[in-house]
Amino acid sequence: MTEQIVIFFQIVFIDLVLAGDNAIIIGMVASQFPAEQRKKIIFWGIGAAIVLRILFTLATAYLLQISGLRLIGGILLLYICYKLYVDVVKHNEKSEDIANLKIASDAELIILPNNNLERPNYKISRYREDNDEFASKSSFEISTEEKETLWGFIKRYQSKATPETHPDLDQAVGFAVAFYNDFVKPNKIYREASEVEREAILDLRDKLANYNGDLDAESLQSVVFSCGRERFDPLRKWFQALYEVLLGASQGPRFGGFIALYGIEETIALIDSALEGKFL
Repeated sequence: MTEQIVIFFQIVFIDLVLAGDNAIIIGMVASQFPAEQRKKIIFWGIGAAIVLRILFTLATAYLLQISGLRLIGGILLLYICYKLYVDVVKHNEKSEDIANLKIASDAELIILPNNNLERPNYKISRYREDNDEFASKSSFEISTEEKETLWGFIKRYQSKATPETHPDLDQAVGFAVAFYNDFVKPNKIYREASEVEREAILDLRDKLANYNGDLDAESLQSVVFSCGRERFDPLRKWFQALYEVLLGASQGPRFGGFIALYGIEETIALIDSALEGKFL
């Protein structure tokens, strides 16, 4: 009799622990409704949870009587443990390596998954000259349909790098181009600029054509701001217009950083092509 009482209280304790998540979920749902409806939602939510718990308990008690079911469940648990080890523990080991490399090289690293690889495999190298400019640039979508285009960006900051001297980097460039063509480009949606947007974009084009300052992201960002500050309220509509008209995306990078990396002449050519409707 004593053993049965102990088992009973063990079951009650486990049930109370497991019921905690139900209470949290019901509370979160109820908080979204007016105060006069919350009591009803909590009442019916807890009532439904109790009824379902009873039904699931009866079903589980019946199923556990089936011979061999526990063995099958144990095997499935072993498989789940294996998946957790591979997906979480091994992933965390790689995350530590990547974090240490970030600290050692003072660089931000971008990791792209490859669904064709059965097991994660990576090799990370750092390519930069003596200055820190390359490491400080943000990553963003650029129309890199060919490897030569992306190599042109790389050589702005590592003039001595070539596909022959850096074959690993050339392979990474190939992956980046394939990723762009397979996943980014098909989702690009360009649109025509409105009258106000066209006026602002042409103003940006003229200011870039007459720009004599350094190829600095912050300075160029100030130029971009000046073209939209008086024309758009809120100002985010100006940047959204730039992304949608020029890049075919609803959001994008800081546009000054984009110009600094992409190039002023290249950005002017991009503006001309977009306003002429070549991307539509």
